Amino acid sequence: MSTDMTLRKLPRPGPPWHGEWYVRVGLAIVAAFVVLLLAHPLLLGSVWPGGVYNPLTGFDRALLHPSAPSLAHPLGTDPLGRDVTSMIMEGTKPGLTVAFTAAAAAFLASLLIAALATVGRAGRWAGWLISNSALLLPAPIVMAILGVSVLGRYFTAPVFGAFFGLLAGASTGGLVLRSRALDINASGFIDAAIVAGSKPARRFRHDILPHLLPLAMVYGFLTATAAIITDGFLAYLGLVETRFNWGTIVSFALTFRTLDGRIPWNVLISTAMALSLLTLGMFLIATGLRRWETAKYREERSHRAPH
Repeated sequence: MSTDMTLRKLPRPGPPWHGEWYVRVGLAIVAAFVVLLLAHPLLLGSVWPGGVYNPLTGFDRALLHPSAPSLAHPLGTDPLGRDVTSMIMEGTKPGLTVAFTAAAAAFLASLLIAALATVGRAGRWAGWLISNSALLLPAPIVMAILGVSVLGRYFTAPVFGAFFGLLAGASTGGLVLRSRALDINASGFIDAAIVAGSKPARRFRHDILPHLLPLAMVYGFLTATAAIITDGFLAYLGLVETRFNWGTIVSFALTFRTLDGRIPWNVLISTAMALSLLTLGMFLIATGLRRWETAKYREERSHRAPH
């Protein structure tokens, strides 16, 4: 059986959250962190005494610190007497901010490179030059270099995420979407649109962009996973402006150890689990979207193939 015939037998893919468990699990994980983000100020304002559970200045006088997990402190306390659960919840805000801004920036940057590829020879060369130049500037390394410079003090969570996303989206994401845009631009229905007098901007907006959006979303969420890890590592080293996130929690725990030098493993394991789970959620969404997008693209190509 030919490839074309095989592709024509593929079922038309529905929404990604219906057929891909990756997407459902990933969305559930990310939603759980959003709940933590929204619940934290409510808990501090109504249930938790601020003097004990404030993530920056809280201290429980009834315990020796660091303390093991208990009913009052489900994840224990750190060497400075602060509640680890409250600290993890406080670190959720910059973590999600970096993830979503990086995803949005990568999404837009990759689509811009793809759009340039469809507006003529000059646009194709410009997109090629930008993407290949960005490949020589890996986002994690660039952010680390800028972090040690005077620009590091401007790297708040949204700025960090946006800059990281632009670099990542203009490189690998831009190259892949540029290739996909050129493939679609060579299709027969695009030739028909040209004959009908459709302008390049209209062709891209109506005929090409809808086919690129799923792939751009894939690279957006993949970029989010890399941005979360990079931000946490640079925060641990003190190279970003965000003063309290999961990276700085680890830094505090290792800097302010107990008098006998014991490592507060409850802090390190809890923080590592939070960072890993959010990264896993973004990666699962990207993986599910990628599987769904591949099936969708094959189905579309089967319709474009000659019968």
